Amino acid sequence: MNVVLRQLVPLQGWMGIGRMSLCGPAELRDYGRALECFTLVANQSDYPQAWLALGEINMHGFGVKQDLDAAASCFQRAADLGNVFGYTGLARIAARQRKVLRSFKFRIVAAIAALRAQEGSENLNPW
Repeated sequence: MNVVLRQLVPLQGWMGIGRMSLCGPAELRDYGRALECFTLVANQSDYPQAWLALGEINMHGFGVKQDLDAAASCFQRAADLGNVFGYTGLARIAARQRKVLRSFKFRIVAAIAALRAQEGSENLNPW
């Protein structure tokens, strides 16, 4: 990605490009671009929603080899940054690994964190 372009576009712009590249209409979908955008934002700002998106990319194998360990690391980083959906991502990974009690634990932690979060908080926003 062009260094000058990286500096000109605000991080929220990169999040928007990443979202369109990952979930937009088929003609705009580009998983490699999505990965690049979300990685840029995560590394430059530690924005939890970028970590959530990276977790989804790794969990589902969008443009990369599916890697549940990498996905768990991304979801954990989002949770560490206070985002409730980091815990739900960890719960989904545990469920895929047939670790039912671990999945249930993460869902409870997510529910408690959501109850403690302020209405309208960034911590309640998915990617």
